[in-house]
Amino acid sequence: MCALSRFTFVLLAAALLLPVSAASVLAQTVEPQLTMHRTEAAADDGTGWHRANSTKGKFAVLMPAPFNDFTVSGVDAKIGNFAIHTIGTELPGGVRISVTEMPITPTMTRPRLDDILADWQTKPFQTLSEIERSPTATGERLSFTVVDTVDNAAFTRYELTPNALYTFVIEFRNWRKDEIGAIRDRIYASFKPGS
Repeated sequence: MCALSRFTFVLLAAALLLPVSAASVLAQTVEPQLTMHRTEAAADDGTGWHRANSTKGKFAVLMPAPFNDFTVSGVDAKIGNFAIHTIGTELPGGVRISVTEMPITPTMTRPRLDDILADWQTKPFQTLSEIERSPTATGERLSFTVVDTVDNAAFTRYELTPNALYTFVIEFRNWRKDEIGAIRDRIYASFKPGS
């Protein structure tokens, strides 16, 4: 359950090393290690949703199904040691959901939401819509919807805090947008950084 799709990997790579390209990330990362903390973990809150507290990360979020909790760590020539903490699940019909924390390391360039948005706006074969920027209690967030040329879509949110960049990705077929929008809203509302 919840293997990273190519689309999700590109989202994470874009967040990880902006402005470094995804191809450069692959070339410079030395054997990343996957540590699976929990697989299909269930923590039903009584409504069918599951409270997911990241084992190594500093965040909690509600998931609409049992979830995986894992860390990808390694060494990169540009940012040094890194660890990316993810909670993810998959729903019937190919809906994939992930929330990822990327702690900001002392050697990396601090991510900028303007750069992330500009990078997304230059990618071919996709359209961005519903772009929203807003402040948070500890930083700022950027949200948008992306649709590719074969009708794959994703609700995407980046939340930048002083110590981490959080990335939300909810992948689905675009014809399910209204249905999945309700799931997105509950996930976004439940997010607790620093938990």
